[in-house]
Amino acid sequence: MFIIPYHADNNKEEWEEKRMITDTIEGLFTQTDGDWNAILVVNGHSKGMVSNYLSDLKGKFHPKIDIISLDRIAGPGVARNLAIMRAIEKGCSLVLFNDADDISHPKRLEVVKSIFLEKPEVDVIYSTFEVIDENNHQIPRNKISSPILEILESHEVNPIEGNDIWIKMGTETGYINATSSTAVRGWLCQPNGK
Repeated sequence: MFIIPYHADNNKEEWEEKRMITDTIEGLFTQTDGDWNAILVVNGHSKGMVSNYLSDLKGKFHPKIDIISLDRIAGPGVARNLAIMRAIEKGCSLVLFNDADDISHPKRLEVVKSIFLEKPEVDVIYSTFEVIDENNHQIPRNKISSPILEILESHEVNPIEGNDIWIKMGTETGYINATSSTAVRGWLCQPNGK
């Protein structure tokens, strides 16, 4: 289950905003493993073009794409938690986090499922990522901000593996992983991990 929090960016033009969320959703439809679902939580009111696009999605692809609309802006954490609660209700076994301005690699679900099936002891999977611009072109490394570059370099030089990776991230590396390249087993999202 892909979990996507979406909040309209009032600093962007309507067409830019629609293109961003369209690219994100189209990234799901390019998955090599077509056995996916998504929950998109819309924070606040979206603009006309985006609102029409989301209405069309809901009409054409429900329940494959489930859209939860909030009347207020609650933030990405609240949106993710609402989507997770819906995913738990649906009995999902995998949660793949995906921000609304990120595009998942076409093999993301295929690879995540394969690892989870082959390695039952693994509960969390994270991967590296590419930083792209508004035209989906990779940004040169010398143009990437230092906190993001630090994460990318640590993925290349010293990727963290094994038990308690979150503790290691917090105590050894000082960085966290990008949300959109993280997947967990569904049971981890349940209250008290049950």
